[in-house]
Amino acid sequence: MGKDKESAFVFWGNRIFDWMILNFLWILTSIISFGIGTGAATMALFYSIRYGMKKDQRSLLRIYWQGIKTFWKQGTLIWGIQILFVFSLFLATYYGHILFGNFANWIIPLYGVLALEVILIGIYFFPLCIRQKASVKDILIQSFRVAHSNLVPSLLLLGSMGIALFLVIRVNLSFLYFIPSILAWWIDFWVNERLVPKNERVE
Repeated sequence: MGKDKESAFVFWGNRIFDWMILNFLWILTSIISFGIGTGAATMALFYSIRYGMKKDQRSLLRIYWQGIKTFWKQGTLIWGIQILFVFSLFLATYYGHILFGNFANWIIPLYGVLALEVILIGIYFFPLCIRQKASVKDILIQSFRVAHSNLVPSLLLLGSMGIALFLVIRVNLSFLYFIPSILAWWIDFWVNERLVPKNERVE
């Protein structure tokens, strides 16, 4: 029993340390890239969790950097699309009546649904992309299909994302120092280990 407790302590101690290191790298990458590289940093975060932490590889810095170089294009593209839709929702919400007049009451909910759709597809896109050799288009299509064929898990993942954003934005910014990597671990578990078996992956 003592050895089991010690093994569990070492296991979770290593995990917490790895989560902290990856959070630091994610924040640093986002800052020095002025936010442009946040998508690539998120892709590298998922890559490091899948091929570093979950395979007990200790060279996380090297794996993270490899993830940045490998998935810079894909991560930046999907991040740019998400930011575009969220920014469009912001404009529609606060300036909708000026921009669209009487049509604002119809357009604002439409933008809201589209923004949630893009965020949901992005949640699936990041973990799926690091596991497959496929085009961005094919992975986006698969992300859309998996997200809508697993409604309850999708709502759970969206809720987890919403709680994380609430804690960071509304409660305390210090949550940013440990939430991203834990959330990525949780999303990777659901997407790559529960929802998308190997025989359903796009190759």
